[in-house]
Amino acid sequence: MERTVTVQVMKCVLPFSDGVLRSLLGLSKGDRAQVVMDRDSVFGPSHLASAFMHAARSLLAGRSRARDPSMEVLRWLSGSHQLVEGLERASPGPDTEHILICTAPKGWPKVGDGSVLPAVEVIGGGPKDIKGLEPVPEGSMVPWGGAKAARLLGGEFKGNEMDLEMAILELVAFTDLV
Repeated sequence: MERTVTVQVMKCVLPFSDGVLRSLLGLSKGDRAQVVMDRDSVFGPSHLASAFMHAARSLLAGRSRARDPSMEVLRWLSGSHQLVEGLERASPGPDTEHILICTAPKGWPKVGDGSVLPAVEVIGGGPKDIKGLEPVPEGSMVPWGGAKAARLLGGEFKGNEMDLEMAILELVAFTDLV
């Protein structure tokens, strides 16, 4: 069973706007959930995989807070109980430098997707005809926000990269427990 989330990195050459988002969503494949997020809201591949796994689990169990699977992924990615807060933390805005277009496997979520971390694969390319965005070639940059994702924790983080990654993964895991 295919369980790979593909990621395309796009550079914002103009301020990101609702019009750009509408253009991106208009290109999405109807049989695959597609999530557009600010690169700086993603620590790394484990953070992204964990958000997809937890979102799948809540969607399959009928406990999701969003009807749209993409919104549920953003909520989990941001570690938020509230949809609006999750969107504010993880969605691109006018100051966003790079976005990630994350595409779920066909038919996601399927039974079993809530108990297995999906693979995350960065692929090249991306839409070429959207004003304000340029595809970033595969391998030309690190696609993750890294330490910038500490903003999800709501304050200044003191510690090394591994501690930060663990804190962000705990934030995701505990999102619905509190």
